[in-house]
Amino acid sequence: MQIWEKMGFRDNPYDKDSLEVSEQGSNLFIDRDSESKYFQTVLSSASGGLVMVEGDVGVGKTSFINIQQYQSLKKKDDMPYLLPCFETVEICEPIDTFQILLSVLSHCFQALESILKDEIKKDDRLNEISRLIGQSILSSLSWQAGVSIPGGAGGSVGLGSTKTQTVPAGVSAQILINALDNMQKIIREKYGFEGVYVLLNNLNVISDSGIVALFDRMRDIFVKRKNFWWILLARKGIFSMMERESSRASEMFNGEPIVLAPLPWPEIERAIDLRIKYFRTREDAEPPVPIEIVHLLYDISKGEIRYIFKRITDLVINFKSKYPSTGAINYDEALLTLRQLAAERLKEQRSLSKTDWVVLEKMADAGEFRPKDFQWFGLKSAQSLNKYIQKFLELNLLYRFEEGKASIYRCAGDVKLYYQKK
Repeated sequence: MQIWEKMGFRDNPYDKDSLEVSEQGSNLFIDRDSESKYFQTVLSSASGGLVMVEGDVGVGKTSFINIQQYQSLKKKDDMPYLLPCFETVEICEPIDTFQILLSVLSHCFQALESILKDEIKKDDRLNEISRLIGQSILSSLSWQAGVSIPGGAGGSVGLGSTKTQTVPAGVSAQILINALDNMQKIIREKYGFEGVYVLLNNLNVISDSGIVALFDRMRDIFVKRKNFWWILLARKGIFSMMERESSRASEMFNGEPIVLAPLPWPEIERAIDLRIKYFRTREDAEPPVPIEIVHLLYDISKGEIRYIFKRITDLVINFKSKYPSTGAINYDEALLTLRQLAAERLKEQRSLSKTDWVVLEKMADAGEFRPKDFQWFGLKSAQSLNKYIQKFLELNLLYRFEEGKASIYRCAGDVKLYYQKK
């Protein structure tokens, strides 16, 4: 923080984290008018359901939905008054319905605590749900670890306990479903909320079969829960995959997926200008890096705003920690520092062979490619290229995105930055 203060900012104007469900987040949001209006239309068409928000990695899916939640919380633009989900529920494989439900219940309760604060302690029914969450977490951890938990049933668990007892079994998925239903009933009747947001994330790294399994196992929960809006954040093309692999699952959604394209360059410029003005504490505070460097990162990442902001932050912190007496960082200094940082990150990939590095460099030169382009890489088959693709995907050196039925790949920004011709 001290680095930014010395440059005349009260906070990092290039913060990569998603915009929060807050007034500040709303002030910094670059409008996506058509997508926002469509989302509002979907919410006005039913009392609950499923909405998918698709987009490439780092395009701003979470920020978009967080601002929609803020609009709901403040009852703006005729949005329904819904309890927000301040943090996303992370889905992982293997798909475990109980763990998903427990996480959803915990996230909903945490959001309610954030809004109601001490008021929540006065509600016996909500306190009962809180105890159920605590019991379920302990029971789950105990079962996974195969250990006993100190403390008694329904009692406090502390280091001073001498009694050892396994947390009572019998907390089923249905009990958690009932608790979710009870919670939404309480907050509707007592606190005036019209429903609840639930944000499901991490679908970018879930296999296609895992995504289909998620909907197969959660179908009744998604469809039959009144006043719940399940928002799924996914990579571009997931909905098309579901239509191919499980039309039954794709038919569960309210409307078409909301597809967020990368912001065009003028909007990125506007976003940075807005942040510079919002966070600066001095009128003479200037952007610490040239706009040409931002444009370079924009081109390299295909408009991935999270990557752009993360790399600018890394650049400023690295450079200013070494040379604190300098002013704004010029283009050559910035470019050399970015390449140095990219090289350091790639050197951490110790599992790569010499052949891997050769193929990776060709991928960086290719820009975008498909497995059928194997001959361009000097390989004998698409299967051979796929082996490299899968390895690099696991190392986050490649990104996959969908165009129709085709999977297309491109190198991560650091790879392209490292191999970029001087």
